[in-house]
Amino acid sequence: MAMMTRAAVGDQSPAVAAVVPVTAAAMPPQRQVMFTMLLERCPLIIIVGPDVSAWSDWRVRAADMPPGHAFAHETCFVLLSPGPSIAVAARPHEGRVQDPPVWDVAVSQNPDLCRTVMRQVLRAVDTLAGGVHHPG
Repeated sequence: MAMMTRAAVGDQSPAVAAVVPVTAAAMPPQRQVMFTMLLERCPLIIIVGPDVSAWSDWRVRAADMPPGHAFAHETCFVLLSPGPSIAVAARPHEGRVQDPPVWDVAVSQNPDLCRTVMRQVLRAVDTLAGGVHHPG
């Protein structure tokens, strides 16, 4: 949520990408408000997740993720702008089930890595939605 807030109110309009795991529940109201703010501000939003294809429009590339997809249990958010860039990715830690759950998390503010992650998410959307494929 902190990154989404930064994207929604920062000085420069960022492009954002998100991967929502197939196990995610319906979008809570506070996340719906943030998504609406991103729609108003961001030139490009890329989303892969359960039941998200209906969000596609001229600035949003969205594709529904099938349960067996490689990203099915991943959570990711990328903010890419001429100024700050950040990527956060997480997945449940493999091994025994723990309460509370344990997650493996990776964070980067490297713009090149953020662009690479965003390209990978866009390729997943293009493949799942049958859209245009982007080279390299």
